[in-house]
Amino acid sequence: MFRTLFKFASKTKESKQADHIKIPLPFEEIRADRDWQHLMARFFTSDDGRIIFQYLRHLAYSRPNSPEMSEANLRFEAGRRAFYQQICNLVKQGIQK
Repeated sequence: MFRTLFKFASKTKESKQADHIKIPLPFEEIRADRDWQHLMARFFTSDDGRIIFQYLRHLAYSRPNSPEMSEANLRFEAGRRAFYQQICNLVKQGIQK
């Protein structure tokens, strides 16, 4: 019994590595003076960033609009696509700098 408790109480190597990752709170202050274009371009042109960028594109454009969709769903999809397009614009501006 104690072995089982000790096994679950001790941290695994994977969980120790994840301890250093700090996930921002939803309402942390965002600094307007940052070079957002450069940061976005640097992140999304990395190997991992390209994979995430592909996933975001899939989320934004995988669901086609249909006449049966409610107005709320149409607005949601439009917002999702606008968010993706905003990221695309920031990346393009960062690459051009």
